[in-house]
This record gives sequence, C-alpha cells and structure tokens, in this order.
Amino acid sequence: MDVNQLREIKNGNEVSRVYRLPLKAFDGELMCFDAPQADNWYLLPERFLEGIDFASRFTGSAPKTSRKKKKPSKAEATTPINCVHLHDGKTYATDNKLVIEYDTGECDLSFSLSVRQVRLIKAFGTAPSQVSVGETAHFRWENGSSLSLCHSPNRSVDLSQLFDPHDWNDLHSISNDWQAQVIGHFSFKPVRDNDGLMQIYPDRITGGVFDNRPDTELRIETHTAHEVAFEQATLLNAIKIATEIKFVHDGDHSRLLFRGKNVRGIAASRYWVRP
Repeated sequence: MDVNQLREIKNGNEVSRVYRLPLKAFDGELMCFDAPQADNWYLLPERFLEGIDFASRFTGSAPKTSRKKKKPSKAEATTPINCVHLHDGKTYATDNKLVIEYDTGECDLSFSLSVRQVRLIKAFGTAPSQVSVGETAHFRWENGSSLSLCHSPNRSVDLSQLFDPHDWNDLHSISNDWQAQVIGHFSFKPVRDNDGLMQIYPDRITGGVFDNRPDTELRIETHTAHEVAFEQATLLNAIKIATEIKFVHDGDHSRLLFRGKNVRGIAASRYWVRP
C-alpha cells in the first residue's frame, strides 16, 4: 500500500508526520466517496439488517490456495458462495449443502454483500434506512451516518430458482420438544474426517462419532417414508430454525424442505435413499 507522507513543521524544530492512507474495501478496491444523486436512493425493508445477518450464518468459504499457488483473483476471493444475495425482497445464502431464503420485506433491488461487509454494517448498531446501488453500494442511516462499500453487480445471484421446483405444500409441523430431542441427542463432535452421519428412518434416527459405525439411536417419528442420510451439521442447522419440515426424494438423492419464521430453506443429502 502506497503511503503519502506529509511533514508539518511546528514550533520551529518540532516535526510531526501525518499519514494519509487510502481507504480500501475488503476486496482491495478503492472506496468511492462521491455521494450518489438523491433520486438514486431507495428505502430498505424493515428486516434488511436482520435478514443479511441471519443469512450470513449460512454462507460457505472462498476457495483456499496453497502457498505454492498464486494469490486468488478478486473474482475468486469473493464468490457467490461466501456472499449474501438480495433479490426481490428476499435474502439468500448457501454453502452448497444448505440454501436459505429470508423474507426481508418489499425491495426491488438486487445486490450482494460479503460476510465481512455484513459485519461492518451490523457494527453501526442499527439498520441503515436507505441504499443506493451501482458499482458502489452506498448506505445511510437516520442519524446521518453513511457507509460506501465496493460492490460488483456480477456477484449477485438469483437463488430463488432452487426453491421453485419443489412442492411447498403439506409440510409437517414439528414441536419444540421434537426439535430439542433431535438437536440435544446428536449435538456431539464427530471424529476427525467424519461428518457425523445421521441416518433417518420413519421411526428413528441413528448416528455416531464415526460415519460407518452408528452407536446411538433416538426413537422418534421423523416424517420420512424412506431411509435417508444427512451430514450432522447440515441437518441440525436446518432443524434449529425449522417449525415445519418435509423430506422429498429424487432418484438416489433426498432433500429436506423446511420453514421457520420469515425463512425457508433446503438441506441437501449427498447420500443414498432407500425405500
């Protein structure tokens, strides 16, 4: 980073140094402070901050590179998987195993934010009231605070298409007791290099610290007509926010559809399905 150093002479021989550091956004681009025109501002929905904060918990990680490989490009450093995406009043996020859709309220804009940018917005303590989106996303608050973040429009991804093919009718309501039993029974740490595989049958769930050796069983109605298997983290993350669930099957794969307050999601299984 280039530093412009200025020297100021004070009281004869006293020298002080003033450093002007160019402020940069998280992806390395220079931030733009030119305020957009007033007619470019849009009101943000009331659950905007709540939505992006919630969705940021369900993002994945950017690709890792070894020391021998070159530094990832800007496009690789911030990819759709480690961003939250706002589209038509919904906020989306995915880690390639679980995708969620949060209803933030009416909003016609589409743009994406990295997880670190979400944290920066949250650090203001209250939700911004307005936004103007171009190559740079500008936010402002009722108290006069403002924030400009570098924004690349091509990062925005419409994940709503993942929800459309599924039938969202006839989900099964789950009680707080059912939820607590499943989460409490299977919230253990798997052995390294194991996923804590959970096998779900119509009348029970089995699992263990080793994927190929289930050593615990919970007798409970599961609302599935097939034997399915999910990774522990994926299934529990879905159940923690669900009030309704529905297992659906397609060939050798299965999905868990779930709904909660202002949110719906899909958890994907990468394991077998048995009749």
